[in-house]
Amino acid sequence: MKKRARIALILSLVIFAAALPFLCTDCKINADASAAYRTRKAQQDAAGDDAQAQLMALLLGQGGAAQEAPEFPGVRFSWYGLALAEAMALGVSAVLALARKKSPGLLLGLALATPFGFIGARLFYCLYDLQYYLVSIRAPGAMLKTWEGGLCLSGAVFLAALGGAAGAKIAGEKAGNVLNAMAPGMLAFVLAARLAEIPVQAGFGPEMEFSLPLLTRMYADVPRLNTSLLMALTALAILACTRKCEKSFAASAFLYGGTLILLESLRRDGHMLWGFVHAEMVYALLMALPAMLYMARGKKRKILAVLSAALLAGVVTALEFALDRANLPDLLLYAAYALVIGGWLYLGFRLGQEPLRSNNAV
Repeated sequence: MKKRARIALILSLVIFAAALPFLCTDCKINADASAAYRTRKAQQDAAGDDAQAQLMALLLGQGGAAQEAPEFPGVRFSWYGLALAEAMALGVSAVLALARKKSPGLLLGLALATPFGFIGARLFYCLYDLQYYLVSIRAPGAMLKTWEGGLCLSGAVFLAALGGAAGAKIAGEKAGNVLNAMAPGMLAFVLAARLAEIPVQAGFGPEMEFSLPLLTRMYADVPRLNTSLLMALTALAILACTRKCEKSFAASAFLYGGTLILLESLRRDGHMLWGFVHAEMVYALLMALPAMLYMARGKKRKILAVLSAALLAGVVTALEFALDRANLPDLLLYAAYALVIGGWLYLGFRLGQEPLRSNNAV
């Protein structure tokens, strides 16, 4: 069983390392460049009454089926995809190097985590932009064309964890043990994936009056906060803090998801926005809450965890609205943001501690 698990892991790594540079777009998501968008736009133009629209209808043919423009080929090589393949290899290597026991469940979990993570990255992006695919361009099949744009790192983490748990289940091992062993590798993957965003100018934050080489970069000749680097450093800090934790996976997921709520709010690139709230912030809360519930001891504490998460969502939404609309200093609002997130993270770990015993207890 262990030998077969190793073979499955090696094959999975080889296949995805070779495929990701062709299946992944870079971080600059431009849905208008997709073939499905261009087809739908051509059909709408062809439905008009003016001479130009009639000419377009003639070029498209009576059926109105637009042809893909030759300057937008389908599958193409992506340097960002190559960087993700390297991040995946780094994550797997970190798990194998740090794991005390390389069990069949762990090896199968790693083998399943690679395809599951890729599917999750695309699935969570499509969940964010369902209206575009189902209503705007009426092309559900375009959701399968990952090379036309759209990946979500939180979705990759979600389903990679599910793949790890599935591998443990198949091998008859405890999912918690396998996920705890995988936690350092998943954080190493997140760290490398965030760093890969920097060359493609993704994840830039607000303008800054001064430039710090490590925390800012020039975007359109203006120094902006480098949020991708902040997220990478956060993943590194969490890796250092939770590597030897008893519940390392739950603690890592809770810390990463909780801090991501704040860090994603710093992004000013317009990527994955629901109104004034980033979709990644919602996904981050959905990542942190189950981890918080898993760590909480006792039914009452779990109820308190759910109530605190609901309160956090309301406060964060209010702060996002204030940042977007109110005439208040951003620094003041982000300070309040950090205090709220910090307090919630502290509460989460307090709920995971043993209940205090009464002095009168026998």
